[in-house]
Amino acid sequence: MQITGTHTATLPSLMPGAPEVPTTGKHFSLPEEPSRATVKDDKITSFSADQVPGGGVMGIFQQLGIPMGA
Repeated sequence: MQITGTHTATLPSLMPGAPEVPTTGKHFSLPEEPSRATVKDDKITSFSADQVPGGGVMGIFQQLGIPMGA
């Protein structure tokens, strides 16, 4: 699986007390992540993806230039 997108809306804070993140208009493209899904009766009943360097929410924030932590 690979997720790509463009930051076109304000992101809510991920941590209490942290500010929202205003729209940047920047594009992001995460690395491919091996993933598995279980399907039953035409519905996904479970989904998991391996963590890879530069992936996940932190990867998105890094590519958008959004600082994390103190």
